[in-house]
Amino acid sequence: MKGAQTLVAFKSSGAYVVNTYNLTGYRPLSAASTPIAFEATELAADGKVRLYGTLQLPKGMEAVNHIWQVGSTVANGVPAQHAFAQENLEAKGSLVLTGAGATDAAPAPVAVGPSAEEATGNLETETAPEAAPAPLAGAPSTEEAA
Repeated sequence: MKGAQTLVAFKSSGAYVVNTYNLTGYRPLSAASTPIAFEATELAADGKVRLYGTLQLPKGMEAVNHIWQVGSTVANGVPAQHAFAQENLEAKGSLVLTGAGATDAAPAPVAVGPSAEEATGNLETETAPEAAPAPLAGAPSTEEAA
């Protein structure tokens, strides 16, 4: 999504990689991260392709919009474009950071090595929530892809 500040996780050479991209247009991603508007540290992903990290957000920011996508291909260390089916277009929400609507702290990342399910090939697929709240107008966006 043009204008999104993204965290993209994918598997490369058997290990999970998390790159940042400032999406300024509709063109293929590069193999290397590009700087985003927020300082992003301690980025990691685990075997269920969950992203972990710390983002330094501007003081006073009360909510961020987020979108999530699942891509199907990584070629030469570069994630390919995700599908544009209706469920992809509806994969968005708002994360309230302060006040009554704020969420609890995120869980700690799990070990990055293969899980028992991955080692045996018995993987279950997690799905995104069926309905997500509409993003807040004017708040920055983040995008997640796997």
